[in-house]
Amino acid sequence: MAVVNGVNLLVEIDGEVYGCITTQGLEFSSDMIDTTCKDTGEYKTFVPGEKTGTLTADLLYNYDATEGVVSSFEKFKAGTEVSWKWGDFSNSGGGYFYGEGYISGITMSAPKNEVATATITIQITGEPGTTILT
Repeated sequence: MAVVNGVNLLVEIDGEVYGCITTQGLEFSSDMIDTTCKDTGEYKTFVPGEKTGTLTADLLYNYDATEGVVSSFEKFKAGTEVSWKWGDFSNSGGGYFYGEGYISGITMSAPKNEVATATITIQITGEPGTTILT
């Protein structure tokens, strides 16, 4: 099994690869529907229901960058649907997840005597996909 160096994984929103990312995450979850009845016994039973996902990108704050905080804020403010990719876009044998979503949150932080940062969150809408580069 090959492992992936996290530095090779990137975030792209509307065709722009976001710069100065320090951490990013992609989370998928499913609503679990309780199917427990009196005949089930001691343990509850469940079936998966609707699925959802979020993408987060933590980056160093750079107001002048064309990608990142400012462009994300403009898309957030306008309620614009965005296309996203998460993963390794350039290495043979790499691959990425992709889909559509809306920027649902932007958090900026400027602690004393530290680098300012921002976190951008995308709420995934619709069904995401995957691509493997060969």
